[in-house]
Amino acid sequence: MIATPPARRQPVRTAAIPFDGETVRQALTYEWHRGGQSFVVCPRIKDLGPWEERLRRLVPELQLRTVHGRMPTGAIDETIVRFAGGDGDILLATSTSSWLGRRFTGTCSIGR
Repeated sequence: MIATPPARRQPVRTAAIPFDGETVRQALTYEWHRGGQSFVVCPRIKDLGPWEERLRRLVPELQLRTVHGRMPTGAIDETIVRFAGGDGDILLATSTSSWLGRRFTGTCSIGR
């Protein structure tokens, strides 16, 4: 059991709010400016396209990577490994069960 948090650990801030483009933009760019990466979770594969468009409009300066469960396993692994290595600023995904909580996780936004 770890009794104290790791050095320089940032506190977790959680908010459950209706979607607001400006708030999402601020959260994503804040994480980017501090050198972090972000997750945006989209529950359904059919909604990924509209979310990609929305995010590209909100934060055109950030690099977006997308991953979902119907991709070939090798493509999923490659995308996640590259993202973990710093390739991309935002990971748009349909699930976080495999990668949420890893070292590179910064801001996480979950859509409906």
